[in-house]
Amino acid sequence: MNSVYLNKVSNLTGSPLNCPESDISRIKEEIAGSLEAISYQTADIRGSTVILKPNLVRPNPRLIPASSTDPRVVIAIAELCSDFGAREVGVGENPGFEYPAREAFEISGLTALLKKRGFKTFFFDDGEWVDIPNPAGRLYRNIRVAKPVMEAGVFINLPKWKTHMLTCISLSIKNLLGIIHDDQRMLFHRNDIAEKIVDLAQVRVPDLNIIDGLWAMEGQAPFHGVSIRDYNGLAVSTDMIALDSTVAEWMGFSISEIPHLMIARERIWNGVDHPVNVIGPEKDLLKRRFKRPVLSSAGQFPGFRCIECGVCNGCLSAIRHSLDKLAFESDLKLYPVSTIVSGRPMCNEQTLDEWEGNLILFGNCASEFQFYDRAKRRKGCWIPGCPPHVLDLFNLLEKLRD
Repeated sequence: MNSVYLNKVSNLTGSPLNCPESDISRIKEEIAGSLEAISYQTADIRGSTVILKPNLVRPNPRLIPASSTDPRVVIAIAELCSDFGAREVGVGENPGFEYPAREAFEISGLTALLKKRGFKTFFFDDGEWVDIPNPAGRLYRNIRVAKPVMEAGVFINLPKWKTHMLTCISLSIKNLLGIIHDDQRMLFHRNDIAEKIVDLAQVRVPDLNIIDGLWAMEGQAPFHGVSIRDYNGLAVSTDMIALDSTVAEWMGFSISEIPHLMIARERIWNGVDHPVNVIGPEKDLLKRRFKRPVLSSAGQFPGFRCIECGVCNGCLSAIRHSLDKLAFESDLKLYPVSTIVSGRPMCNEQTLDEWEGNLILFGNCASEFQFYDRAKRRKGCWIPGCPPHVLDLFNLLEKLRD
């Protein structure tokens, strides 16, 4: 039987922006108890090189404090591994989408905290990569993984407790995207993401997974969701599927709503439903229906007419990320009216004769709108990619505003 420790941590006074020693001590105490409860062999850490992998995707702690793994959790676990006799403890990440890990560590506050305590940092995007054969993969038979992760004696996965626009939840399995090279990562964010992250989950299986929910996030995550302050949840297991399935249920999701968990159960658990033993004296205090993210932008943003034709989730999520960021940081009334078209045109009506404001064709499929009925069409601004970068639309709209 797989064991999952799930509990609400009491007596915390800090925040993602403030890491008092009392909080770090309290979190260490909670995690040490959780490891004993799930019978994790801490002796495996003694003498080993340990790599911790948090979620540092575009951190913005002052405005969006719950988007990234809480520094209190990272430091507490690093210190605990040191107490267990680890030879070396390091923290590594590749935030992806051309966002430097060095900057993510600095903005999140981890650079100074880790340096003060003598822990090592690994900026995966600046380091070495190794190509790993993946014969069990359906779509990725070879994956380029950060070398420190493959060389670590113990690999500990530290995801954030939050929803996600593409995958419903972003927990243990989804967090592994931060160990792969950007050349492959961009291609993950399409309709086939569920199969791909299950491929990845079999390349370097974490020895331990600890989900940080001190401040959780719901709604338009992973970037612009709503922070759930002092939720104070922690979830721990050696099995990612058991852990993510349990936490998803606690967030109010049915497992059938989450394709990558259904696929992982079929492919990794061989379609057999494994019993899960959920431990934790105050676990039920964490049950809450998390607000779902909305993927479509159609009708959501005044001044932006989003026409979604034969389009996949990759373009939908990239458009939504850009417009969420625009709405979060600015007044939409300051921007010119725009029509944003994504996906392939219909075979029986391939020309856009009229539109409001600027015409923006988003993604490779939408480029087809430029090739039909030259007598009628007007040329739009095309953003290429399959999908384009998550901020390509945002950057273009900023230019149009200027």
